[in-house]
Amino acid sequence: MRWSSLGWYVMTLLALLVAGYAVAVSFVPEWRPPLVRDLFALRPLAAWEHFLGGGTALATGAFQLHGGLRNRRLGLHRWIGRIYALAVAVGGLAALALAAHASTGAVAASGFALLGLTRLATTALAVRAIRQQRLAAHRDWMVRSYALTLAR
Repeated sequence: MRWSSLGWYVMTLLALLVAGYAVAVSFVPEWRPPLVRDLFALRPLAAWEHFLGGGTALATGAFQLHGGLRNRRLGLHRWIGRIYALAVAVGGLAALALAAHASTGAVAASGFALLGLTRLATTALAVRAIRQQRLAAHRDWMVRSYALTLAR
């Protein structure tokens, strides 16, 4: 196994674990830490969208970076990409709504908002690039988008 393959497996495993946690705390209120409990109590729709959209983006994005899948199953790659882009849009817009009411202060709220905006922008630029059939630009923007998704 090459180091790059090992890196992909480690990244994917960790991303799936975090995505699983996001889904779990969405559906099992007892598992929510106090801050997450407050988010769901004060802004339930935005919290649901943020956790489920973000978790979906984390889970699907990892598979988009797998060259074998992309090269052998282009149709599947395209559909997973559509799901990823929709999940980023839902989770990113919810992040903006939550950032506006963050209880962690103006600096943290600004950082959350900037992260949400950059996730939305890089994903939109990736979608635009692929629609213009600029594959290298699409790949570059998607790597940036997923890196920001991992930072969530």
